[in-house]
Amino acid sequence: ATSGGFGLVGMDERIRMTGGRLKAGPTSGGFSVTATIPLDGQADATPPASHQQLAQARRNVRRSMFEAIWLPVAGGATLLAIVFGYNLYMSSRAVLDAEVYNTLRLGESRSAVLPRLPEMQADDSRRPPGAPPDPRTTDECRFYRTTARELSPVYRLCFGDGRLTHKAKLKITRP
Repeated sequence: ATSGGFGLVGMDERIRMTGGRLKAGPTSGGFSVTATIPLDGQADATPPASHQQLAQARRNVRRSMFEAIWLPVAGGATLLAIVFGYNLYMSSRAVLDAEVYNTLRLGESRSAVLPRLPEMQADDSRRPPGAPPDPRTTDECRFYRTTARELSPVYRLCFGDGRLTHKAKLKITRP
């Protein structure tokens, strides 16, 4: 005979809707099906195990979604904030204060100028892309930021024969 497709599952669902419980399982001599239905139509005070399992499964899904979506998003946002903060910190270490720049005089010795300069240059001690060529009479040019956020304009300080030979505030256009 063909089944109606409901069997014990359908019977369990109908009995639970009345507030009852269905127990089914093998016994020593075969198989037993026991249904308990309250006479007054009131539901049993303790929820059936399937309700508890469903509630636990829902909690597990919510926890999994949190772990799969929100933890990586929060981790990425934290990492982005750390990288941004680090870049801002490193950039601020390459800012030459305008007052210090104005006190620098052409002809001053390199040893007198260097202690007043920031410890880092504008673009990690490299020549910033798009910077104009150095003047011909110089041995070395150094570039310093005017603000921590922008690379242009920059201060360019050039040295030749151990002395400050050129100083300028330059706009740099990146290629």
